[in-house]
Amino acid sequence: MREMRLLAVTDDKTTQAVIGRLCRKRGFQLSQVGSTDTFQKSVSKSTFDLVVLDLDTKNVDGMHMLNALAGARFSAPVVLVRHC
Repeated sequence: MREMRLLAVTDDKTTQAVIGRLCRKRGFQLSQVGSTDTFQKSVSKSTFDLVVLDLDTKNVDGMHMLNALAGARFSAPVVLVRHC
């Protein structure tokens, strides 16, 4: 059985830490990005089973990322988060 892969899109250190802890507990292999360029490269090069997208990431427009995923026919679930 292959390891599940999760992509976290956030630049917030606390959000990264929480997602990291949850991923380790649930057995996900975690990749984290905090910019649009890195996001585009990650999505085009790898297959992910789940994406966690922080809508408050400074260098990433959340709606643009959702449109990019839809345009790429990305079929994995996407969880939207917003840190306060």
